[in-house]
Amino acid sequence: MACGPAVCSTSVLTPLRHRLLPLGNYNSNNVAALDVGSEYGFDTSYYANRTVRARVRRHAPLAKTLPKLIQLKGNQTQSTSSFANAMVKMGNLRGGYPGEVCDNCRRVRT
Repeated sequence: MACGPAVCSTSVLTPLRHRLLPLGNYNSNNVAALDVGSEYGFDTSYYANRTVRARVRRHAPLAKTLPKLIQLKGNQTQSTSSFANAMVKMGNLRGGYPGEVCDNCRRVRT
């Protein structure tokens, strides 16, 4: 997924960045809620929120994932498993600077 204005909105990322890096220093113990409303539990609201955004925007890449989002939104077990698999994939990415997932949002580090 490219990190363009529709995906990486500064209105979303700026407050998140300030919570994670309040003094501009990297700290691996900082945590920020990515899904407001269910910060302390795991539920399917992330997929429900993505479904709404995909329908509202009618954006081609989001539209391609809409059937999968609808499926995950309605199945807690499958969404938990899918999330766990995604976290394993993220953990296997080779990072640069501590906490950096990518330096170019258009390609995955291997």
